[in-house]
Amino acid sequence: TIGAGELPKTTLDRARTMQNDQESGVLYLSRYPVGERLGVYKLHQLINEAVGRDSRPLWRRCPGYAIVLSPVPIADCPTRPYEPSPQAGQITRFDLLAEVSVARIREGSARGKRVDPILEARFANPARTYASLAREIGFEWLARQGDRHGFELLDLAQADYEVIEFVRKGQPVRLGAVRFAGRLRVTDPDKLRD
Repeated sequence: TIGAGELPKTTLDRARTMQNDQESGVLYLSRYPVGERLGVYKLHQLINEAVGRDSRPLWRRCPGYAIVLSPVPIADCPTRPYEPSPQAGQITRFDLLAEVSVARIREGSARGKRVDPILEARFANPARTYASLAREIGFEWLARQGDRHGFELLDLAQADYEVIEFVRKGQPVRLGAVRFAGRLRVTDPDKLRD
């Protein structure tokens, strides 16, 4: 499974959005060569330039290259169509970097504000470690994503909290994210594919 390098709400939401935005519904996997010393934010910029800002690609960094999932192929890179065919009951491994967030309704506001529940829990109880909170809260969050997107979370081998820092429009940005790895079972292939 391709993880997300740029912290989408969920990888499944982003993949669905990409397919819905494309008339043909075809997505492409490209192997994009990158330098080892390239920072995450710079890599994000280069990939967006390669596929176009509006395509909102998903990507995963590997040694010497990045795997990019996008609605347009990247020129001069090995590329193939991405045609997943999950089956009900199928068990698969996954690796995902996600910005775990929840909406908190504020008084006087019609919409909820997105917040980091792990950071909230850590501030409420400083004796708890980020590792234990990431495992507990992250598991619950990912299980809810499964209910919405056609999979059942079987186990987590990894749930590590990370802080990703970069500069956007001249301003420093800090995002909390969880790096997940584990196994899932497909419960609804259509939901998972869409």
